[in-house]
Amino acid sequence: QAWVDRAAGRFHAIRRHISELSDDVRQLAYRFHQTTVEDLGLVAALQRYLDDFVKRTGVGVRFSKSRLTRSLPLRPATCLFRIAQESLGNVGVHAKATLVTVTLTVSSDKAALSIVDNGIGMDVEQVRKRKAGLGMLSIQERARLLNGEVTWHSSPGSGTEVRAWLPLQREEP
Repeated sequence: QAWVDRAAGRFHAIRRHISELSDDVRQLAYRFHQTTVEDLGLVAALQRYLDDFVKRTGVGVRFSKSRLTRSLPLRPATCLFRIAQESLGNVGVHAKATLVTVTLTVSSDKAALSIVDNGIGMDVEQVRKRKAGLGMLSIQERARLLNGEVTWHSSPGSGTEVRAWLPLQREEP
């Protein structure tokens, strides 16, 4: 009986690793295909990614956006898209959420992205200290390179909120 229990445990571990590998490969495919944001713009690229996220994970998504008066420059649009990918990847793997709310707000001088899930939450400082915090570091660095900022709000049992904002240059008339 003990060998059956060990085999079942190994089977579940292998199954989990295969699932994680599948998610990683899917993420890489999206990351190498930058033309999505370039060709479609941020809103359409996000919508396409969110539709795929729902199909892959079964997690429900609400997407709201401010009325865009102009298209975002490619660098901030790509940065926000990558932040959404990384954040949603974490939701799909770790959060055990049933719903994610994604909000994109664009004003004349900044763009903001909020991703809120109703999952199990986390201790933000503990995650930062572990190797698992590399995703958070990557997100923060992306925003910092464009003079932006990212914050996380979460605690065990209360879901997670990721907020990113990037300044936008005023367009010349």
